Amino acid sequence: MGTKPPAISVIIPTFNRSAMLADTLESFAAQSLPKNRYEVIVVDDGSKDATREVCRDFASRIELKYLHIDNSGTSAAKNTGVLASRGKILLFFDDDDIADHRLLEEHLNAHEHHQAENIAILGYTTWAPTLSVTPLMRYVTDIGGFLFAYGGLKDGQMLDFTYLWAGRCSCKRSFLAKHGVFNRQFRAPGIEDIELGYRLSKFGLRVVFHRAAVSYMTRAVTFDEFCERCERQGEALFLFSQLHDDPIVQQYCQLADPLIENRAVGVDAEARWPEIAALFREKVDQAGRVERLLAWGFEPEATLKESDNAASKRSAQAEAYRLQMHELFVKVSERERLSSEGAAAHQAEAYRLQMHELFAKVSELAAQEEGYRLQMRELFAKVSELAAQEEGYRLQMRELFAKVSELERLLSERGATHQADLAKQTAVHQAELAKLNRDVGDL
Repeated sequence: MGTKPPAISVIIPTFNRSAMLADTLESFAAQSLPKNRYEVIVVDDGSKDATREVCRDFASRIELKYLHIDNSGTSAAKNTGVLASRGKILLFFDDDDIADHRLLEEHLNAHEHHQAENIAILGYTTWAPTLSVTPLMRYVTDIGGFLFAYGGLKDGQMLDFTYLWAGRCSCKRSFLAKHGVFNRQFRAPGIEDIELGYRLSKFGLRVVFHRAAVSYMTRAVTFDEFCERCERQGEALFLFSQLHDDPIVQQYCQLADPLIENRAVGVDAEARWPEIAALFREKVDQAGRVERLLAWGFEPEATLKESDNAASKRSAQAEAYRLQMHELFVKVSERERLSSEGAAAHQAEAYRLQMHELFAKVSELAAQEEGYRLQMRELFAKVSELAAQEEGYRLQMRELFAKVSELERLLSERGATHQADLAKQTAVHQAELAKLNRDVGDL
């Protein structure tokens, strides 16, 4: 491909999803935007499948960079893509989604309309038409708003940092270079984008919804997968609340006041478990009601009445949840100890991005300087050529001057000779005239 930087860079972190990644890359190979105006960067976070081979197959069809890192987490993968990117606009994209054929063109159109550096663009994601959408899938992306909250959004609406959804958002690379990238402490996807958005909001980040920038989710969500995602998101929200002691963050994380004011972590969590458990009891009861509702809704023959065995099973499950919560709080204490190291690593990542940006600018200036040198050489060659022509003109002028002088001399000599001849002829004519007069007088 050409050396001119693309207009937009697509960054796709991936892990062991080679089959779905192939569909994702196929959708980017079919974009309406000319291929020399975009690049796709796939960051492989330690996959063991055919991810590398899939990327190799697409390398001849689109401008694609394949980068492999050592299972460092989603934030590190995204930061690696940012560092390797060349486009002024960065679009973060999920490896199990597919892009509408006008996705990149629409993101660029939106950025052209909103050129301020602090403006990010949020596209619209929906389920792929080929999927059979269950009530649960519809709920988590619509009414419940667990994955997305597009309900009520208007095209062109200006939004806050909580809408910086990395899998469907684009932003200016220069804004990240100045103010920071993803925090590497967030290894699993889910909250790393919101945490970045919160930090960028301190520098004026705003998100604009652009409905025409469409992408599609291709992977169905089961109830078990949704529960696992909620667990990961809960851990990430807790980390988010620990990193930023701000009421805005605490409200977003939906932490109850006793946990905010008197955090219980490590060994203290066991002593204060009754207090902590009360905060989660309602959620556990709600989960039980949802489980019974699902059984009633999807198994018509099931009964709502619990047997003693089912109640005992639920009690054992609640005890298991209690133990998991205790382990979680113990882990949090260790995370707090490492938070300063993580913050330093995050800052180093931001510095690395700034250095990369500066290096790109220096390279650009060096290229400009080389261009100026070439122009100076061309100008010097032209001046030398003109000087040679001028010297040639001088020689021609000297030769012409010499010839003119010679002509003047010859004309002068010829003029003197001509005058002498005229004098002689005049004397002869006068003598003949005198003789004629005498002859006439004799007559």
